[in-house]
Amino acid sequence: VVRMANITPCVEVSRFLMQADLPRDTEIRILPYHSRFPRISRHYIERELDAVLKRKDPDRAFEHPVVYNHIMNTDKDNVVFIVVATPVEEVGRDHDFDWAVLEPSSVRSLVQMAGRVARHRTIEGLDSANIIILSQNVRALTSGQGVAYIRPGYEYGGFRLNSHDLRDVLDENEIYKRIDSALRIERVKDPDFANSLLDLEHASLHSFLTEGGSNDYSKVPGWIHGPYYLTDIVQVKCPFRQGAREESFFLFPQEPDLRLEFYRKDEDTGKFISADREFQHEDLYESDKKRLWFPVEYYEQLEDIGGEKGMTVNQAAARFGEVSVLEYMLEPGQARLKFNPNIGLWQEKDLANLFGQRKGR
Repeated sequence: VVRMANITPCVEVSRFLMQADLPRDTEIRILPYHSRFPRISRHYIERELDAVLKRKDPDRAFEHPVVYNHIMNTDKDNVVFIVVATPVEEVGRDHDFDWAVLEPSSVRSLVQMAGRVARHRTIEGLDSANIIILSQNVRALTSGQGVAYIRPGYEYGGFRLNSHDLRDVLDENEIYKRIDSALRIERVKDPDFANSLLDLEHASLHSFLTEGGSNDYSKVPGWIHGPYYLTDIVQVKCPFRQGAREESFFLFPQEPDLRLEFYRKDEDTGKFISADREFQHEDLYESDKKRLWFPVEYYEQLEDIGGEKGMTVNQAAARFGEVSVLEYMLEPGQARLKFNPNIGLWQEKDLANLFGQRKGR
């Protein structure tokens, strides 16, 4: 698994790997995995991953029909299956990978992802590290002196690091010995959050849980000690489990060529209104598609779920073809939103200097 902190870098790494030069004896298969796929496509992706990566039986993965087919249809000696994922892989996924490359955002995320390497098996004969942590994240490389370990991460408000190079703010010897939850559970005495990523997380959580007056409902003491429990003020100001506001779009196949088009749903009338101008549909080269682990056949997915539920394809799209977009991404001046069924929805950003220039069209 290659874990990236955000969706656009996840897509860019996936596309880079689809075009990367490889050793002559090696082939790769890539599976992008993040939250901005149509609901039905994400369901199929997760079903595929669950079937392959629950590995208490070590040979089960190679018996999976899709994996077996990829292995049998190449003349290369090595076939490497790579999931390029965002933090969706960190929560609620019982997956077991052989190795991981991790873009850092927090120690918590490193612990979570380390728990998905050799999760179900003991790997015999392992004589080298099978987890690599990058020394900086994409945000650190592109934001200059701004905060970097945020969204996701804990560097916000008064909590700032003096350096965004992990070699300066993380104990390499400690991480080399072990990556487990003790790092996040053990209380840190006299935290130096400006020079330690681990201390930053402890200090940030301590502030959120213990500091602030009874009139501050943005922190826990305001919820516990304030009078807000007598009213609905807190739920209005800070709804439970609600993050940034999102807008839903629905992906419908268009007859007769089954071209995909995005629609909004009018909540008053229930009608679907074309909103395709908000998005740019991006094609993949045929050579790129050959490196896909699990090609997404969106129309076939709608047919399958429609058959199970007694729905037409359009009815299935109206229920299972939803893609959520953060509202700020739709504001004037924001980067273009792009979509491809095999790599999902992402926001266009110029990261070519980090991931390499792709083929010209």
